[in-house]
Amino acid sequence: MARRKLRFRLKQKPGEKGIFLPESVLKSLTNATESELKLLILLAKEGRDRDYLSESDLLPACEKAGIDKETFIEAMAFFRGAGLVENESESTESAEKPVKAVKEEKAEEKEATEDKPQVKPHRTTYTSEELAKAASDKHFANLLDFAQKSLGKTFNRNDIATLYSFKEALLLPYDVIMLGIEHCVTEGKPNLRYIEKLLIDFADREINTYELAEEYILARAAAKTFEGNVRRLMGLGQRTLTSREKAMLNCWQNDWKSPEELITYAYEKTVEKTGNASMSYMNKILENWYNAGFKTRDEVDTGDTKPSTVAKSEKADFDSDDYFASAIKRTKNKKREQADE
Repeated sequence: MARRKLRFRLKQKPGEKGIFLPESVLKSLTNATESELKLLILLAKEGRDRDYLSESDLLPACEKAGIDKETFIEAMAFFRGAGLVENESESTESAEKPVKAVKEEKAEEKEATEDKPQVKPHRTTYTSEELAKAASDKHFANLLDFAQKSLGKTFNRNDIATLYSFKEALLLPYDVIMLGIEHCVTEGKPNLRYIEKLLIDFADREINTYELAEEYILARAAAKTFEGNVRRLMGLGQRTLTSREKAMLNCWQNDWKSPEELITYAYEKTVEKTGNASMSYMNKILENWYNAGFKTRDEVDTGDTKPSTVAKSEKADFDSDDYFASAIKRTKNKKREQADE
């Protein structure tokens, strides 16, 4: 008896909505990572009823799928580079608007951006004539030489086209492109695909000078280092942080500028008080220390004397606002007494 051939199809519940993916997606499947494919499906699902989606529209669903913000930005840059995703400013679907409205809109855009170069829809496919013309430019020749030496490889035609797109389509200066290449090599990711993601992100954020690019890279590195230190301190591993946790870390680092020793001290007090590494509890402690003006452990110990009325139970809580208000008052009184002496 001949074995029956297996045939398959997607299982769909009655009345369940489907999602649409263009056939052009197939050409990018071999190069796409797991996170990038997840993002593509989420983009198709969330975009069923809307023309364009913002980061805030997509990030909650991405976090549930295990995609953090940085991975989201990189994945979005990959699909923009592949020509599968466009942002609203790149859309050419203005034909649906009344002709008069389109003309007025274009006139306003021209007036607002008359002296500002416009980033073109990113493409990496060029004719032989276009690449030959690029090769004759000494500045691009220097960039090509720098890129090949930095990545330790001889570029093929596709590599050269991708490199040319950074200047021709993204409109980035040569020194910014070189800085991006250098940064990716330093991060241990010496490949054009990763560099392309970073530079598309530059273009989207209008990072078009060496100073802006350097500032962005330094800020990103500092944020990674800060987050890594907190992760190690609290034993968070590599799990994706929630939006609230990321907001708290950003506040500690950039708003309150909490010193590392205070973050460690707040962690110790949190574990001592609650029995676990509660980031929310730490956040409340650091907020009160920030409001009190405490910058060191010594300052905390001077103004932060735990009242005897606090319960010793690990799960006990207290009115921290009143407590720290009293601590501030005690500190001020002490300083006033010292001044009188």
